[in-house]
Amino acid sequence: MRSPRTRAGGLVAVAALALACAGCGGGGDAAGTGAAATPSQTDAKASACVPSGHGPATGKPIPVGAIVEKTGGPGVPQATAAAAAYYDCVNANGGIHGRPIKFLQFDSAYNPQKAGQGADHLIDDEGVVAFAGTSSFLDCLVNGSTYRSKGIYSLAGVAGPPECNNNTNIAAVDNGLADWVGAVQYAVEAQGAKRIALVVAKAGTIGDAIVAADTAYAKAHGAEIVKVDKIDNGLKDATSVVLDVASAHPDAVVVNTLQQDAIAILKAAQSQGLTQSPKWVCLSLCYSDNLPKVLGSGWKGLPIQTPFQPVDAQTPDNLLYRQVMAKYAPSAPLDPFSQGGFLAARIFTQALLGIDGPITRASAGKALKDVSGFRSDELCGPWHFGAGAITSQRVVKMTEDGFELASDCKPVPGAS
Repeated sequence: MRSPRTRAGGLVAVAALALACAGCGGGGDAAGTGAAATPSQTDAKASACVPSGHGPATGKPIPVGAIVEKTGGPGVPQATAAAAAYYDCVNANGGIHGRPIKFLQFDSAYNPQKAGQGADHLIDDEGVVAFAGTSSFLDCLVNGSTYRSKGIYSLAGVAGPPECNNNTNIAAVDNGLADWVGAVQYAVEAQGAKRIALVVAKAGTIGDAIVAADTAYAKAHGAEIVKVDKIDNGLKDATSVVLDVASAHPDAVVVNTLQQDAIAILKAAQSQGLTQSPKWVCLSLCYSDNLPKVLGSGWKGLPIQTPFQPVDAQTPDNLLYRQVMAKYAPSAPLDPFSQGGFLAARIFTQALLGIDGPITRASAGKALKDVSGFRSDELCGPWHFGAGAITSQRVVKMTEDGFELASDCKPVPGAS
């Protein structure tokens, strides 16, 4: 594959032309029903944001909300930035039957009280019809009961804690359980690991849930978790972590932390001469188009699990994703989180376009919860609103200057 930088430069160059024509039909998957495509499609054309092909939307705005952690603790605000970028594209191409989406973001700063205040403000003061594009690790825990009591629905761009799966008013494009277990599955099946070490971000209740799910999978498949290091975000001493997990003599180490910490750990492992033994697997948290440049050729071949297409895939929806990001969110990273936010906005937009009648909180909620069988070449299969929508994972391997697909859409046991 071409390098991400080369690819990005080329796409930026064509983005203006392509987006000017977004909504003109585009030859893609505007209805979200296109068949899956492969990354090798070099002649693919980008999908369109909306099928209308009209000019900028000028009608009464439709308020839509999102809770995001732009400051404070762990956060992946690029998911919400990607949702905003997609809505900008929708608004520039006719909106929802002439009405623009007014996307209102609230920064919780990883503070539960602020997260609750933000949801109340967006619902009661701003009158949002739904949440679509949230990227908060607190939102479902803090606001789940509020969404139920006020009859409002939320589609997040990233998976939250496992407790979110029990709330029928909340869904995520991604599936945290499939992510976590998929990486350990790769270590067992592709790397032949019997002894596995985990490096996991604490992130509230998520860290414990990851360890429990990975331990159960390993036990059921003839392997064992021999070491667990739970770390705080903003790791200060990566070398100590590397030496600690190495002391357990694992066959493989699965790194499940935010990217900055994963990079620190991998660089520390390289400095200790540990890039080849034990073997390493990274979750989608450390995947972005800049990773080859940051890590260097010493980590060529590093496997990384992801629920979506490789970020440089030339499929219609992924081309649109890259074009939208280049035009409307050029500073946001290209990674699985921004792909998730992009998809959340895309799914919600398609739901709104299907409403026959007034767009209200009730009609938007019904349209969202009724989403079933949504297809995108970003996904391994049809998506529905609710738990267990994603049950398969891809694995990419880092090359000198990009990524190549190592395993395509492999089902993850117990992910449904």
